Amino acid sequence: MKKIYFLVLSVFVFQQFCAQSDNIERKAMMAKEMKSFAQKMAVGNINPNTLNYDLQYQRLDLNINPAVYNVSGSVTSHFKPNQNISNIYFDLDNQMTVSQVQYHGNTLTFQQLSSKEVKINFQSALAANVLDSLTITYSGAPTTANNAFFNGTQGGTAVLSTLSEPYGAQDWFPTKQSLNDKIERVDVKITTPSQYSVASNGKLMSETVLGNGQKLTFWRTQYPTAAYLIAFSVTNFVKLTDTMGNPLFRSSIMFFRPLQRIPRI
Repeated sequence: MKKIYFLVLSVFVFQQFCAQSDNIERKAMMAKEMKSFAQKMAVGNINPNTLNYDLQYQRLDLNINPAVYNVSGSVTSHFKPNQNISNIYFDLDNQMTVSQVQYHGNTLTFQQLSSKEVKINFQSALAANVLDSLTITYSGAPTTANNAFFNGTQGGTAVLSTLSEPYGAQDWFPTKQSLNDKIERVDVKITTPSQYSVASNGKLMSETVLGNGQKLTFWRTQYPTAAYLIAFSVTNFVKLTDTMGNPLFRSSIMFFRPLQRIPRI
């Protein structure tokens, strides 16, 4: 009887030992995989030069003709330093050309670095935790390396779109590429030839015919958004309007679809 008891006890202890050993190995494997994933996510994600400020708002004022592979305009950024800073960095591909940086009516000096950054120098140090802003004017034909900016035709009509996931935002506008700092609010204002419509993030605020064959379209996003999710598309979209919540929550929703994809009846 004692032998049987000892045998059962030995088997139980052995099973417990094996279970603990498997658990240790499993945890070690999980830790290794998590570390590997974190390293992969860090590639192209964290720029140490942009960790000293919080990017809170961006306004894109762009000129786009979908028939031309080019973007020009300006981006205004509101930021809050988390320490005293004498300069600030934005991510921007080297194929974009910065022509001017404006800060409270003054022109600042800047350098476009080979590391795909714009380094902007302030005339005096900015204090920590104080909201500030500047405007970068730029233009160029974006790189095709990430396919983040592309144009072509649909149904014989020009179309130009962006798709920046995950690291292509810096290919076509100056921003903070990091996925760790979402932008609290984004305004996208795009001037196009008047025959085109613009689809972008958030809510359509207005469409204004400028009277010179151009149209200004204004979209607004009021929730935290990673830079790579900011996007737009320009072509001869058909707009479909609907209402919901009638009568208490009456509102209009505007849908955009490329003309060639609407079935003919």
